[in-house]
Amino acid sequence: MPFPKRETSGSKVPYISLKDEGEHRVRIVSSPVESWEHFLEDKKRSVQCQGRNTCEHCHAGVESRHRYFFSAIDRDEQTAEFKKSGQMKTGNVKLLCVGNSVYDALADLSVKPDWFFEEVPHYDIIITRKGAKMDTKYTVTPCAPKPLSEADAEAVKGHKSIVEMVNENYGLSDGDQGPTPSDSENPQHLADRMPNQDDTDPSSIPF
Repeated sequence: MPFPKRETSGSKVPYISLKDEGEHRVRIVSSPVESWEHFLEDKKRSVQCQGRNTCEHCHAGVESRHRYFFSAIDRDEQTAEFKKSGQMKTGNVKLLCVGNSVYDALADLSVKPDWFFEEVPHYDIIITRKGAKMDTKYTVTPCAPKPLSEADAEAVKGHKSIVEMVNENYGLSDGDQGPTPSDSENPQHLADRMPNQDDTDPSSIPF
């Protein structure tokens, strides 16, 4: 499902960074939105693929990469704030961008009896990063199922949708044709969606 024909030059919304090695705990709170992107080495930024028939970067031979965007709560930020002030921060819904390996891991979880989910996981996940650049590997570990706190649930309810967040990130106006969520509400669809390319380092995307 292609995004509109736009380029991104800077982050428009807060996002969860996976650039550091180690564990990153998040709570996904939306269905995914898909994108194909090119990373331009000379400009050190990513741009949306416009489709192979019309994309200048495809014609120039620049490799495209499959990306998935989610709305997610940054649990690490909540923990850090709690250690600092003794108060649990809420409302920190951010944009999470992952590649095929993390998406496939979620797809696998979605059909396992102990971790089954339909629209979004009912538990936190820990995304562990090891390595760098082309040697980067990601694993996904589910945490014990736990409902969202009342404060987090209210923050998610009042927050922008994943479509609005991605549109804002890519600088799309309200009148533009933005992306639409994938059909991953059905876990069978999530599990059946096959990657088209090997996963590379999504943290190299400078939003």
